[in-house]
Amino acid sequence: MSGNLALLRVAEGKGGQCQLGVNRHDATLDCDDRWPPITDIAAEVRIDGSKLLIDASSARVQSAQIGATHAEIADLHDAHPVLQIDGTASGPTIQFLAFVANSPVADWIGHFNDDASASGDGRLALKFELPLHDPAQTTIAGEYQFASNGVQIAGVPPLTDVNGKLLFTAHAIRATDLTARASGG
Repeated sequence: MSGNLALLRVAEGKGGQCQLGVNRHDATLDCDDRWPPITDIAAEVRIDGSKLLIDASSARVQSAQIGATHAEIADLHDAHPVLQIDGTASGPTIQFLAFVANSPVADWIGHFNDDASASGDGRLALKFELPLHDPAQTTIAGEYQFASNGVQIAGVPPLTDVNGKLLFTAHAIRATDLTARASGG
């Protein structure tokens, strides 16, 4: 803390500066019961004035390993705070399908993957904005990279050697450079 405490107006950044930094291991973020909790977080948590910043080096969501991730609430004094998350995760594709099934994403994509199964691993890059007082207004954008997966979707022949990317938002899914083998070809 610097400045005269009696004159400190944190929300306006005037009269001084308030900063707090903490390193944390084995933390959990469980901010909305519609989303699976993020566990085993190793992160630096900082409060800088009215801003909350979290820089995680690792964490888990279900069985997927989360890599470097940045999360923040730009203004803790805002009447409608928004949690913004930008990060990556890697792990078995089946775990990412489980995450989708156990989150609002399943509704967003019309439960397209309810009967899907997969083998192999993948990597997720994700940007996520969660209005804490209105979770229904969550926005999400990401990219999932398949790495030699096997995928089974109801009504589609089994796919092998699936490689490429799925780009998605809360409203659309689009494939780029996606290749697969089906029925031996």
